[in-house]
Amino acid sequence: MLRWLRALPEALVDPDPLLGTAYAWVLFFRRQIDESRPRLTIANAALENCRINGTLPESEEEYHRILASNRVLETYLLFVARDLENAYALANASIPIAQRAGDLLLGDLHVVSGNICRDLGKHEEAIQHYRDGIPLVKKSGNLMAVINAYTSLSRLSRQANQVADSAQACQAALQLVTENKFENSPATGSLYLELAYLAWMRKDSLEALAALEKAVILAQAGGLSDLLRGCQDLRQKIEAEGAKIVNRSPAHDLIEPLTEREMEVLKLLAEGLSNREIAERLFISLPTVKKHTGNLFAKLNVSSRTQAIARAQQLKLI
Repeated sequence: MLRWLRALPEALVDPDPLLGTAYAWVLFFRRQIDESRPRLTIANAALENCRINGTLPESEEEYHRILASNRVLETYLLFVARDLENAYALANASIPIAQRAGDLLLGDLHVVSGNICRDLGKHEEAIQHYRDGIPLVKKSGNLMAVINAYTSLSRLSRQANQVADSAQACQAALQLVTENKFENSPATGSLYLELAYLAWMRKDSLEALAALEKAVILAQAGGLSDLLRGCQDLRQKIEAEGAKIVNRSPAHDLIEPLTEREMEVLKLLAEGLSNREIAERLFISLPTVKKHTGNLFAKLNVSSRTQAIARAQQLKLI
């Protein structure tokens, strides 16, 4: 597409805000940032000219879609340039515009806002942006962006001692990685580092070192120096505690204990009851059953009923 856009005469592209915005985005995705910035400036000027001369008034939805798209791209460009304060201000100002433009742009804006807040140390805001953005970005099919957002959400949740939430985000990311055969993509290296941290927190040295080794391999393959440093930091922590590769101890495997109600749900799962049957047996709503099931899956570090039952038997919970 970039070759086609470059072949078009500037007299055709420059006055067209839609074409200009598409051009700027294509350059951004091709990592030609120095070209994307001036192209976005031209697209913004074209949009403003169309608004003034009435060919694309503010009353038109297309005007707001193009405006939102330009704002999101400008936020990304500021983030890439590490101009975080201005990126943060622009992102906050752009959310109402993106809300009017639809889920796709709003999801992108929430995810980049999460990245900005993460790097500014505004972790609670970052967590909320990731939670708001992930379901929307999923709809667009940009799975790698979803995986990266889940990974960041997991790390921030872990650092805030929200370990069950961290494990749940990690498992969701890992499921996408497995389903889409991304296991050998260097971009997933940070996820394996996060899995290593969670295993280490469970005192499971064997699993922690296995995930850490996977993260190192992917970091080396992608030349990701920051990720390699993160792997080295965790390895030093494991070694400092005198960790050895030993069989896991079931008493330390749970991220946090199951509640009494979660234990009841687990036992009924083991009996083969459906969610609806569990709801009837315990006199609770179906959404409540699903919430308890999701919580115990996260605590057991599993993603299915079969895995949950096997894990519970291993831990002698049932």
